[in-house]
Amino acid sequence: MNRTSVKAFALGLAIAWFALASDAFAIPSFSRKYDTNCQTCHTAPSRLNGYGESFRLRGYKFDNDPEMTWDKPIKLGSDGYRELWPDAVWPADMPTLPPIGVQAVGKLDVDTGGTKDARTSFDAPSEMNLLSGGSLGDSASFFAKVNFKQNQNPVLSGWITIEDFFTEDAFNLKLGTINTNSLGLFTHRNSSRLTAEPYLYQDAMLPASPGVAAGNDFALSEEQVGLELYGFGSSWRYALGMVNGNGTGGDDNTDKDYFAQLGFKIGGLNYDSLSAPPADEMETWVDDSLTLSAFAYRGTASVGALVADHQSVRDNFIKYGAGAIWRIGGFELGGGYVRGSHSRPYAPLTRRPAEAWGFLAETSLYILPWFVPTFRYEDWSLELPTGSGVFNENQDIAQIIVSLKFLLRSNVSLTVDAKVMTRNEPSGDLPATGETNDGNHVLFVLDISF
Repeated sequence: MNRTSVKAFALGLAIAWFALASDAFAIPSFSRKYDTNCQTCHTAPSRLNGYGESFRLRGYKFDNDPEMTWDKPIKLGSDGYRELWPDAVWPADMPTLPPIGVQAVGKLDVDTGGTKDARTSFDAPSEMNLLSGGSLGDSASFFAKVNFKQNQNPVLSGWITIEDFFTEDAFNLKLGTINTNSLGLFTHRNSSRLTAEPYLYQDAMLPASPGVAAGNDFALSEEQVGLELYGFGSSWRYALGMVNGNGTGGDDNTDKDYFAQLGFKIGGLNYDSLSAPPADEMETWVDDSLTLSAFAYRGTASVGALVADHQSVRDNFIKYGAGAIWRIGGFELGGGYVRGSHSRPYAPLTRRPAEAWGFLAETSLYILPWFVPTFRYEDWSLELPTGSGVFNENQDIAQIIVSLKFLLRSNVSLTVDAKVMTRNEPSGDLPATGETNDGNHVLFVLDISF
């Protein structure tokens, strides 16, 4: 390696510390296992292409997985033990090389609205993730993530999946942390987005009522602990789940939350077909199709006052929505509508209900294999209890995201996001002092996987 290459490599590692903290990720260990590049399963990490989505649904396996595996697994028991079960232990295997990837995290945030004390903010290194995932034999798979943040205890999340109950692909059971791969629209999820900015509908929550009531701070982007039953065919997929309903911090009531999702794909690569890699390795984003999605989430949260005189109350809520994405060549156009209702999110301050609804429209264009611009508009409206006198009842949000993603290398991407708030109504304690440009900023994100 010459001196120029060494300098470039060192500069790349230094800049990598300024990758935005994110719930979007790719698992680099699969490149080592199958001796392939990241674009086999991703249009641009962490966005999955049709092939990558099928690979994930199949428990991180191909149809002819043994022939395609470069890192041959270690067998734990003879294959003949299957015929002897239950008089023998069912055989399994494990990878020869540990399926582990590392992600270093930091951020650079530039305030363009002029309302923050610090116009430019660095926080690096602020976070590190250890990622792992793979198959456990022919009927089980797993995912795990350990998150390290400065001055905080490590956080472990993950799941194990038992596959192919009764019949192939139609019934699979996942147990563990049900994250953004599952909650929300199949077509628009934080875990498989092109932008650095998360989807507003997944992060949106009801505003707190400062000093009086805790409120319901549920958001779809929260990781949930529970179980999920899912299945898929050539053009359809579904998921049904039950979770604690209070993130990963432990349940705070005896009720469980439930969710359901449906997806239907017209054209493109089948969900259940993984016999060979994409035919054109230069244009792995091509998946001419129309994908439709719908979901519903029903939950119960304990809400109540922050003062000792009041006891917590249950808020019953539901969120539901529908979305679609159309792909043709290198062009993508999609959108969705989401709505939610709460029975009494600010009890005992008030027992009146609250409503929330919003929509998004997004388009992306793969101009070059390494250059993908994205434009997104999002709107989120709230109908909060009136007459409380504690918080401003008008806290609607609308924003525009303009994003440019560059693939500097197969495993290194640079994303530049500009966010402009077109509507950001006052929030917080009365009297409200918010301005319409409170959220305006630019994010520079470098993502490296190894």
